Amino acid sequence: MKFIFGFLLLYASIMTPSHVADIITSNQILTYNETIISPLETFELGFFNPGNTMNHYVGIWYKNISIRTIVWVANRNAPLKHTSGELTLTLHGVLLLRDAANGSIVWSSSNSSARNPIGKLLDTGNFIIYEKGDNMNQEDPIWQSFDFPTDTLLPGMKHGKNLVTGNDRHLVSWKSADDPASGEFSEWIDTKGYPQQIIREGKEIIFRGGPWNGVWFSGVPSLEVNRVFNFTFVLNEREIYFQFNQVNTPNILPYLMRLVLQPNGLLESSFWNNDKKQRWTPYTTQQLDRCDQYAVCGPFGICDNNNAQFCMCLKGFEPTSPDQWRITEWSQGCQHTIPLDCNPEEGFKKYSNLKLPDTQESWYNQTMTLVECEKMCRSNCSCTAYTNSNISGTGSGCLLWFGALIDIRTFAENEDTLYIRLSASELDSIEDTRSWSVGERVRIIVPITFTVLVTIVLICLFYLFYKKKQQQEGTPRNKLGRDPKNISGDEDLELPLFGLATLLKATNNFSINNKLGEGGFGPVYKGVLDDKKEIAVKRLAKTSSQGLVEFKNEVILISKLQHRNLVKLLGCCIEEDEKMLVYEYMSNKGLDSIIFDKTRSKLLDWSARYSIIDGIARGLLYLHQDSRLRIIHRDLKVSNILLDTDMNPKISDFGMARTFGGNQIEANTNRVVGTYGYMAPEYAGDGIFSIKSDVYSFGVLVLEIVCGKKNRGFIDKEHNNNLIGHAWGLHNEGKSLQLVHKCLVESINVSQVQRSIHVGLLCVQRYPEDRPTMTSVIMMLGSEGPLPAPKEPGFYIGITKKDAIESSSSYGTNSNNEVTISMINGNQASIGRHGNNTHGNRKPAWLEALYMETFFTPCSIHENSKKNEKNICCLDCCISICPHCVHAHRFHRLLQVRRYVYHDVVRLEDLERLIDCSNIQAYTINSAKVLFIKKRPQNRQFKGSGNYCTSCDRSLQEPFIHCSLGCKVDFVLKHYRDLTPFLRVCTSLQLGPDFFIPSDNGDDDMTNEMPNSTIVDFDDPMSSCSGSSGSENTSMSMCTEFVNRKKRSGLYTWGRSSSNKVHSEEDMTSSMSRRKGIPQRSPMC
Repeated sequence: MKFIFGFLLLYASIMTPSHVADIITSNQILTYNETIISPLETFELGFFNPGNTMNHYVGIWYKNISIRTIVWVANRNAPLKHTSGELTLTLHGVLLLRDAANGSIVWSSSNSSARNPIGKLLDTGNFIIYEKGDNMNQEDPIWQSFDFPTDTLLPGMKHGKNLVTGNDRHLVSWKSADDPASGEFSEWIDTKGYPQQIIREGKEIIFRGGPWNGVWFSGVPSLEVNRVFNFTFVLNEREIYFQFNQVNTPNILPYLMRLVLQPNGLLESSFWNNDKKQRWTPYTTQQLDRCDQYAVCGPFGICDNNNAQFCMCLKGFEPTSPDQWRITEWSQGCQHTIPLDCNPEEGFKKYSNLKLPDTQESWYNQTMTLVECEKMCRSNCSCTAYTNSNISGTGSGCLLWFGALIDIRTFAENEDTLYIRLSASELDSIEDTRSWSVGERVRIIVPITFTVLVTIVLICLFYLFYKKKQQQEGTPRNKLGRDPKNISGDEDLELPLFGLATLLKATNNFSINNKLGEGGFGPVYKGVLDDKKEIAVKRLAKTSSQGLVEFKNEVILISKLQHRNLVKLLGCCIEEDEKMLVYEYMSNKGLDSIIFDKTRSKLLDWSARYSIIDGIARGLLYLHQDSRLRIIHRDLKVSNILLDTDMNPKISDFGMARTFGGNQIEANTNRVVGTYGYMAPEYAGDGIFSIKSDVYSFGVLVLEIVCGKKNRGFIDKEHNNNLIGHAWGLHNEGKSLQLVHKCLVESINVSQVQRSIHVGLLCVQRYPEDRPTMTSVIMMLGSEGPLPAPKEPGFYIGITKKDAIESSSSYGTNSNNEVTISMINGNQASIGRHGNNTHGNRKPAWLEALYMETFFTPCSIHENSKKNEKNICCLDCCISICPHCVHAHRFHRLLQVRRYVYHDVVRLEDLERLIDCSNIQAYTINSAKVLFIKKRPQNRQFKGSGNYCTSCDRSLQEPFIHCSLGCKVDFVLKHYRDLTPFLRVCTSLQLGPDFFIPSDNGDDDMTNEMPNSTIVDFDDPMSSCSGSSGSENTSMSMCTEFVNRKKRSGLYTWGRSSSNKVHSEEDMTSSMSRRKGIPQRSPMC
């Protein structure tokens, strides 16, 4: 009988799991295959090893979800190397992790002197140690894991500092997705001064969320209370902490929620989506922009992300170092224009909608009113600003700043205000405190009221007259020739027609704060309809080259397209002079805003990028083959690929698209449109386009997605190839993996990357018949079979040392805002050596502006602007402007001109938007691309300074060693071969007549520029238009006709400065005859 009873006990011990409880008692051992489970089976504690590593850890994770998600790790920096670990609770309440193989202690909790300790895992994810016998002890445990978080903040967890014990609870990121060790990034509640949220990389602050203002952190305005969870911030003598909790709403099921500091330093809150997808869905993700960089604008500087020059000085302040400010080096910040002297007349300027400054040097009181706060600040001469510390309700508390105000930025919507101390003379206005008599008030109020009433009556009468006239003329027709109430017609359009008033309301009257970007044909705004649906509104600029045809084309095409990888058109608006398209809103904006950004590029690992490549390919396949119409996009580029919330790519911007018939293969156009860098050679040169043109653009896209760099403006220290040429060279050397962006190294699938690069090179082959179709592209990307060897790509630029000397033009410019260009007569691309174009001697409008416009005159608006320091030409308005005018021309194309002793130099800088200069002679010196537009040669007999040019022996007026940059180039290339990487002469892309400068075939005695150079002297009337003295009469008549035409048009003016000395044809002729020893040549057109 005893034997049977013992056998049953043994059987029960074998069949019963070793640990199913939620507690662990003293001296109880938890081994590798045992776990502790919370009462409702929400969390589980035990041993785990992440990924494919051999390291083992003790941690806590969610139990009943398909993806094991770790929320806490005990021994994150001391992993076990095998499965012999043992977790035990000592008699004194210390949690120990031992390595049973050698008996060493790997990790332990803090010491305690508890009696009868018990360890328990709660359903909040908190593991606590408390004394047995009193459940109240669970409210105040001896030790808890919530006091020592890793990278995850759970609901109910206190995030901040315990002022009694000194324990500072903060988050530290994992080193990588598979390594729980402490990473580089940490997130804190900084308690020095008034508490604020910060993120550090190492010891350096890289982001500041700002102080708690009673509703949210000042620098995180998107952190709003909602129906899912709420926030708590506690500030008292014992502790300072932030906490979020789930809201117990009857109609909303409880979520599993967490806030994680990712290995890349970004904070992300997410909840578990328990549907078929079974995944974590991001709720909010930290979206950093350039203004989120800590103290980017220095002391008293304010950052505005919607401004091109995003750093500005506060009102009453000026740059500390104007020279540094001019070159966009803002770290030194600003200083008071008029220093403060503690004058009683000093006042305060109110700023709204901003992030409050760094509070490390601040003082606060939680009970004072705003009036008392101002009085306190005014009485202290060191106080520089003040505000309410709590903005909820009517506002309360006082927060004072002393010293410099650092890390301020603007927001579109933020309830924070800041009052900054200024001298009396710098205040916008001073309130007039004198008392007004009744008579004075009457004399002021009555005329104003009468004027307002008369104005209202006149407006009403005009409106009634206008409406009556409309009724007499009949129902107005919109610009598509249809009734405004119904846009459907000949083309079977079945789209909603949005009213102008609806879109004005949705976009807040097209507020600059709602602006998402600037497209080739106008700006795009974010809007919110009355039903809370987010939309993107493309507003066609009235001056845009996209006319009614392109607009109508885009409406008709997109309305008939339905594919998951094409942007969805929701409707359009054609009312008054407005033409607008309404799209679905893409929360992650353009692909270019991620892959070309140093910070955001980490958001897309290789699997996400490969999925984007596949999605773009399938979208193109639909356009080329599967849609009702065969469609050629013609402007496929990275900025036209939008990303939705799940990072799915969607092709957008069909304004330039063309449709083909069922049997049509290719077409020809006299109007080449698109973006240089993505245009196929046969299209850019001859205007011939087909589906293979889109394939070429897709190939460029693939290489840019893999590399993370733009094709145009790509620079490598080893050569002067563009991105296509660079990829081609690496592929031929078997080093294609060197093309991969450094942020993808840890996540790449080698075979997928190599196959993607290979397919990209197949798509950018020079001849269209060699390129695959999109059907073949998708098959090649999805298979593992052998691929054909790619042939030499189109626009491949390779420069040898010999080529560098003989090169005649530069490879394009690097632009952050790519400009979609339109080139007329794209198939007429043959140009003679000296500018003899058989199809007409025409030049681009902006180059004509350079020839004809006077740059060195004072600005008519800002007469005190310096003449020669920084001269800028607006290419769209064809006028000279000064630096103060740049903001007014911020959406135009600008060129900066600098005057030097021997040359006027155009710096092809991105002041606001770059123009395309693909086929213009330019030089790159120390990373600055310059273009000569004027030269001043010296007579050989002149003995001004006693110095002579080192290269050509020309006499110099100034104490220099070279007479021109050309001679300097020649000298350096001959004598300093090791410096050639810093002084490159690039190869021309030969993209047609719209971008060229005629060659100067003048006397060799006048200039010693490099072979085949195209330096232009437009100030000298002897500069050659044709470059041949034999054709002087023809060139003279052509130029005379050009000058007269421009004079009549009034677009350009002559003689506004001393530099333009020739004012008429007679002056030109007499001036040419006065030049001795120089061949007479026709004037510059």
